[in-house]
Amino acid sequence: MNRFTPKQMYIRIFLLLSIVFSLIIIPFTVFLSHQFSKYAAAEINKLTNDKLNQTLESTEFMLKKLKAYGLSIYEDQNIQNWLVSETKDPMLATAAMQAMTNWLSNESFIFDAYMINIRTGEAIDSRKGIHSLDSFYDQGIVDKIRNDRPKFLQYFNHEVVGESHMALIVPSNPSRHDYNGYLAILLDNRLLQKYLLQFNQEIGIEVVVLDRQGNMIMGPLNSELSMPVLSSSKNDRSGMFHLDIDGEQWAVNYAEMKSQPWTMYYLTGLGHLKSEVTSFQRKIVISSLVLLFVLLAFIFWNSRRTYRPFSQLAMMIKGKIGEELGTSDSSRNGEYAVIRQGIETMAETMDKINRSIRNHRHLIDGEYLRQWILHGHMNEPIREYILKEFDLLTYKYIQLAAVRIDSYSSFTEKYTFASRKLMKYAMGNIAVEIVRSRNWSGESVDFGGDHLIVLLGRNERTLEETLEVFGEIAEQIEKWLGIRVIVGISDPRDINDEIRSVYDYIYELTLLKFITGSGKVYGERDFEQYSDLVQPLQDDSMLEELIQNVRLGRVEKMKVLLDQIIEQMQTLTYAECKFRLTLILYTLMKAFKQWRFLKTVDGIQNHLDRFGTLNEVRDWLYVELQEIVTNMGRRKSSGRKEELVTEIVEYVQNRIHDPMLSAEDISAHLSLSVSYTRQVFKEVYHSTLSDFIWDQRMKNVIKLLETTTWSIADIAERSGYQTKSHFYTAFKKTTGMTPSEYRQQSVEYPAAR
Repeated sequence: MNRFTPKQMYIRIFLLLSIVFSLIIIPFTVFLSHQFSKYAAAEINKLTNDKLNQTLESTEFMLKKLKAYGLSIYEDQNIQNWLVSETKDPMLATAAMQAMTNWLSNESFIFDAYMINIRTGEAIDSRKGIHSLDSFYDQGIVDKIRNDRPKFLQYFNHEVVGESHMALIVPSNPSRHDYNGYLAILLDNRLLQKYLLQFNQEIGIEVVVLDRQGNMIMGPLNSELSMPVLSSSKNDRSGMFHLDIDGEQWAVNYAEMKSQPWTMYYLTGLGHLKSEVTSFQRKIVISSLVLLFVLLAFIFWNSRRTYRPFSQLAMMIKGKIGEELGTSDSSRNGEYAVIRQGIETMAETMDKINRSIRNHRHLIDGEYLRQWILHGHMNEPIREYILKEFDLLTYKYIQLAAVRIDSYSSFTEKYTFASRKLMKYAMGNIAVEIVRSRNWSGESVDFGGDHLIVLLGRNERTLEETLEVFGEIAEQIEKWLGIRVIVGISDPRDINDEIRSVYDYIYELTLLKFITGSGKVYGERDFEQYSDLVQPLQDDSMLEELIQNVRLGRVEKMKVLLDQIIEQMQTLTYAECKFRLTLILYTLMKAFKQWRFLKTVDGIQNHLDRFGTLNEVRDWLYVELQEIVTNMGRRKSSGRKEELVTEIVEYVQNRIHDPMLSAEDISAHLSLSVSYTRQVFKEVYHSTLSDFIWDQRMKNVIKLLETTTWSIADIAERSGYQTKSHFYTAFKKTTGMTPSEYRQQSVEYPAAR
């Protein structure tokens, strides 16, 4: 019996849910079908009325325009000269004919035009030339001018040679004043109907214009159909009614024209539309039935899949724990135990996630501190976060210290990328702990590469105590981690000063060891002592070319350039030569700081004293540069491309806020050529380096738009865009909308994000 009980349960659940869904879906389908029918009728009426008004306005506009055009023709001087002439003058007739031709060539809706001179008894047809009034083929117009001249400028229906045209006689005659000359204009009804009425008999749409007597002015209907339309219309100026013409139902929208005593009727055949609505209603019903069937099938499958395993699980628990769980109550207890265990597991997982967030809080803190340092100043959101999370801004002064790893190439060879991050994290912790032990505020930021930055909040401007503290930090890092570091410390700055230039400056301070050969901690006064030795060369184009050839591994070209550089110094004095060599070696050291350049040196100048001639310096330097080429080649072929790309990705993400970030900066950081850096990145990442930087900037922008209330200008600046125009262009190219539109959409439709 117990064996079949679970099946009966899920079948009962299935039947119950089937009844519930049927009672919901079937009435809803009927209601939806009825509502759709009402909605379709309302929309058809609204659309028809809109089309009627649009067509009516277009027609009235065109008729007014043609009236104005007729008046302009009538006022033409050459035409006036002929119309008021009291004698027949072939010259005036020729000029009038030419003027009329020019006018009609610019208006395609005019089919024909007559100029009629009552005194001379002549008529000029724009198509057939000059005639006498008695022999003029369109006597209908002549009779209308003589006997029934219109009181106002009104169009009338005129038939000539079996064709119907709307006609206009200029001038009008409200006071029954006789004129010597008249202009009669015949419009092309076919063109007017084609471009103004735009009826379509194939889909059951017809447009007709009738006068008050029921005569057809424009439209495709036969004259037999005009009277049913006219007789069924109401006295209102506009409205809508239904009409049965030859067994076919029509919806008729009508409106009177303002400028003419005519009424426009817009007829929509309902037979086709009703069949379409009925077809769609049928589709709604069929779709609902299919949906109901799919839902019932899903309910059956889900009920069977959901509830059947509970009994199977209960049997498994019974087999593991004992026979005492064989009752139905015990089975329910077993199912409850499983659910409880799942909740406990989920709670434990959430605890792990919370611990992970707390453990990685330093990553978020580092992101905000990097933005501050790279931009040099704080916008309001950055200031708010730093005030909330740190106490740096409670101090009057800020100091920056760059802690650079000495012999970084040995460090990279000894540790993997992940291990290097952990070692630098440990270095930052040591520095912060020692700083805070002095009751100062301190935070460390890893910028990737060979250094990290420590920010100190202080209320005093003294530098000596800071030098002492960082001397202790360097010793402790070497003691506990076995890593020798060089430290560059800035003078205390006001908390609101620009600090980007300070960051670049203190990193330069750490490079003084290359010149002095000793010391671990440098202050700004140390840089002043050696400032003349670290200035860039005035003409360094040849040296730059040498550096590029080393990075590209072109040994022969490198040797030629080195010979040329040494040869240029042959005529210098000893002091000048030594000074220039110092600048050259310092430049090479900065270009290849990742490699163990001058690894045995105790200072540039002391090392140069060991050589007796420039040729000895050249030979030694050639060996050092060749070793760099060899090491770079070994690195390229060592299969560490994935780790190189990982380092590139971290470097980009750490400096995405820097508007000056480029492929050249990344290549210089890795001491590799730009082309090789781009090649390796594309080979491993399957994307160009430039596209990756673009993508990371844009992801940062989108994240900030969705998760912060920062101004768009702040977001653009903090994502590394130098100008607002460049930012807006890049964002719209990527997303197809402006930042404001994207932020609004992300607020309105958060689930879509």
